[in-house]
Amino acid sequence: MAHSRARGLLAASRTLLGSRHVARALAWACACAGALGLAGAAGGQAQTQADTADAAASARVEGEYGLRVDNPGDSIIVYWLTPGPRADTLVVRRGALRQRYATPAAVTHRVAFLAPDPAPLSLQYAGTSTTIWPGQPPRPPLRVQGVDSIFVVGDVHGELGNLLGVLRNAGVVDGRLRWVAGRAHLVFLGDFFDRGDDVTRVLWLLYDLEHQAAAAGGRVDMVLGNHEVMVFQSDVRYTSPRELSLAARYTVGYARLFDIRRSVLGRWLASKPPALMVDGVLFAHGGISTDYLGWSLEALRDTLGALLRSDLFYATGDPLANLPADTARARRIDEFVNGDRSIFWYRGYVESDTLADALSLVLRHFGARALVVGHTPVKTIHLRYGGWLAATNTAPNAAELLLITRRGATLQGWRYRAAGPPEPLGPIGAGLGASR
Repeated sequence: MAHSRARGLLAASRTLLGSRHVARALAWACACAGALGLAGAAGGQAQTQADTADAAASARVEGEYGLRVDNPGDSIIVYWLTPGPRADTLVVRRGALRQRYATPAAVTHRVAFLAPDPAPLSLQYAGTSTTIWPGQPPRPPLRVQGVDSIFVVGDVHGELGNLLGVLRNAGVVDGRLRWVAGRAHLVFLGDFFDRGDDVTRVLWLLYDLEHQAAAAGGRVDMVLGNHEVMVFQSDVRYTSPRELSLAARYTVGYARLFDIRRSVLGRWLASKPPALMVDGVLFAHGGISTDYLGWSLEALRDTLGALLRSDLFYATGDPLANLPADTARARRIDEFVNGDRSIFWYRGYVESDTLADALSLVLRHFGARALVVGHTPVKTIHLRYGGWLAATNTAPNAAELLLITRRGATLQGWRYRAAGPPEPLGPIGAGLGASR
């Protein structure tokens, strides 16, 4: 039955998606054939991932490199890894309260306890300390005003070393990874998942920096990218062997580590929008095509949120699996999540220099001065269309950072690398012109 369903899904996906998404459909089909999904048990995917565990056995897994925390109901379940079998202890601090839980000699450790209120918890394990905030994370505002400086990071893709290099050089964090940017605003443009080896560690870092920045009067915000949506759909074609080995050690499918109903990180990510605006600058992962001239930022966020929360999506990680392929609803869902012109996948403004009129329409519709995007690889961060667009997805990933400063009504762009002073890029949002 599972294989029949998988074949049916693949055939339906070919009809709906065309050749570009057949590979994704095949990944869905394999996931369905293994009876896996965001809510699935270990099943076939965990078994296939077990082969990667040996190859990645020497990779770093201790601390936040392999930490998994679930929050079902009023319970907390903490999972962590040690490089070899050993006994360990989890210390949980809640205000002045302190509890200790010992674990027997093992590589995979697990402790469950009750946490009936949303007060922050400090978890100390394997020589590492991580603070979590139980409960449903709040939805961040879609519009922020009055920011003097905006730091922007394009696709990270698990490249922790590159990310730390640019954040430190730009004065966002110090050598202890503490937020030192004061009231500045830091925006990430999605694609934290896949390709690189340290996705899990990157996510815990950003989760922590978000709270550190808020305490200092600053902000860390992010939009979701196509690779977040892919992982939520159990599409792990681009996930590194080291990351897959974490799921193999926990004997679950990789997407289950970021379950959008149970996982602390999964629910936190699922609360993030597809687009947001800071001081008149619009941020989206791929870009906003003219297909969305009838949409608002709220409509984009609410549509994605409703889809992620729905049983239709959550049951299999595949929103099309339980819909007839020829329904208008199926087509709308697929175009919104996976279409070439969707906010997660659109590449037009970076790949072309002839879309000034379309970009102008989009900016005017949203009341924005400029659009900043990731997704499409570029050699270096640069401005296009006379400063109305900034492209940030460098290869290698997270090797550079965009800084937007404000003097009066003027916005200025700067490029930071891992070393050296910032390089001026020119005014942002000053007017349309030729592509650079």
